[in-house]
Amino acid sequence: MTDEVTGHGAVLLGWISELRDGISNLDSAATRLKSLDTYLHEFQAIIDTFADKTVQGIVLVQDNKYIWANRAACDIFGYSIDEVLTLGPEQTTLPNLRDRYLARAKLALAGDTIETPEEWPVLRKDRTLKYVNSFAYRVTFLLKPALLVFFYDITESKKIQDELLMRAQILDAVSDSILLMEPSGKIEYVNDAVCTLTGYSREELLSMDIRKLAAPERLHTYSIRLRQFSEHKEVRYSAVTVRKDGVRVPVEIRGRVIKRGRKPFLLGVAREVKQNGAAEKAPDSTK
Repeated sequence: MTDEVTGHGAVLLGWISELRDGISNLDSAATRLKSLDTYLHEFQAIIDTFADKTVQGIVLVQDNKYIWANRAACDIFGYSIDEVLTLGPEQTTLPNLRDRYLARAKLALAGDTIETPEEWPVLRKDRTLKYVNSFAYRVTFLLKPALLVFFYDITESKKIQDELLMRAQILDAVSDSILLMEPSGKIEYVNDAVCTLTGYSREELLSMDIRKLAAPERLHTYSIRLRQFSEHKEVRYSAVTVRKDGVRVPVEIRGRVIKRGRKPFLLGVAREVKQNGAAEKAPDSTK
């Protein structure tokens, strides 16, 4: 009987020892989990701080819903973070572009990384539009595929580009030949009329010096005229332009100095003189 009691006592002591070891292991595991939880919270804080400091919009899209967005994305969308998380990309995409978006999202989820920025109009809460350039990457979140999308606002730059395009179209509709040159004579801009007048393509002209268009015997005069351009008054003179095919065309040129920032440029406006010999005999108004 004593031996039996002794045997049971040994078993009980063994259980107590194992329980003590288990409790010790649990305490150690709890300490490690607490440290891991602290680390994860700190890491999350770093991510949130970075995400909210960047001016680039960042969203995570899963099952065609926004499941995470940073502050810049909310600003671009015009919604609060809570509102964004009730929406999907279709609600911020123009109706006529939703099929295109769905097709593009399908390709991205299949692994087609969008490395070149794509321009998209964003439909905001107030029903106005913002234009963005966007990139998208396929990621895995909670064991499911998702899209991590980065985008930045190009609305203002697009307005400027559209305005510059309109101005270029207006200048191309003008019959006078308009050139913009560096003080050295290198051509920086020409309208369509310059191409028609000279017979050179726009690409050829933009790689040329204005003196390339001068008659050989007037080359020295061209260099002098370039130095006579002024910021304060318009310069007028007559010249002879040599076309690509060798034909000489008399022209009247009006020019002045303009500035882009602090950098000076020479703006020249040329008009063909139709009367034979008129350009050669025209009085020089700068004398």
